[in-house]
Amino acid sequence: MHSVLRKETPDFVLFTGDTLTGNNIDSNATSYWKYVLSPCLQHNIPWAHLFGNHDDLSQRAGDRLTLLQFDRTFNLSHSVIGPSLLPGVTNYFIPIYGENSDEVRAVIYTLDSGGGQIPEQITKDQISWLLQAYYINMQVYGPVPSILSFHIPPPEFQDLFNMGQCTGSLNNTIEPLPSDDLYETILEMPLVYLVTTGHYHENDYCCPIKNQLLCQGRHSGYGGYSNVDRGSRIVQFEEDKLKTWIRMESGQVKDYLEIKY
Repeated sequence: MHSVLRKETPDFVLFTGDTLTGNNIDSNATSYWKYVLSPCLQHNIPWAHLFGNHDDLSQRAGDRLTLLQFDRTFNLSHSVIGPSLLPGVTNYFIPIYGENSDEVRAVIYTLDSGGGQIPEQITKDQISWLLQAYYINMQVYGPVPSILSFHIPPPEFQDLFNMGQCTGSLNNTIEPLPSDDLYETILEMPLVYLVTTGHYHENDYCCPIKNQLLCQGRHSGYGGYSNVDRGSRIVQFEEDKLKTWIRMESGQVKDYLEIKY
């Protein structure tokens, strides 16, 4: 992370789940959480978190709500505790303001795809909430570009990759994620120009469909399985287009794509 943050100097970091391998933690999970935040703290870069399927498996102070409440004690955190009636915790959105402006220029949406102490799923209620937030924000902020992020991708992402028009690699087979028309819902949200997911450590593809990019990875940390080279997906909003690429720990840039609004 230090290497990528030094080279990219981003305005914001979004942690896309499995920040911790909680099942390997037998002490207070929040101390490990703070350690993971240290690159953002040292570089003074704000962040937000969404949960994966391993974060909440520690037996000490490691449940989803406790971890996110701890995260929110830091001034640089923009994580949000989502609606209590929805499964999971990290179902929320973040408006992104223009530089030196009070005008919203983009929106980040997140969903909690579960796992760990709760079922792996994205439910009909979560999708209904997402669509409601999307259409309300369209009225409030106008047709600003958006991205959507959740940890576990649906199997349709692999179907897209197999069509042969994607950048990057798919080395881990995508298992079905129980969800109610998630993929179809994404295609009905044209202002969501990019979807980014995690979960499979050795995948870092990005697939175009219509005027959207459906992406995964790249694995940034040194925890969990896999010995692939580390890196991070970078997303850049511009006036008339969205850009994305992978910045490797080595400094290499790969798999550049852009999509016009």
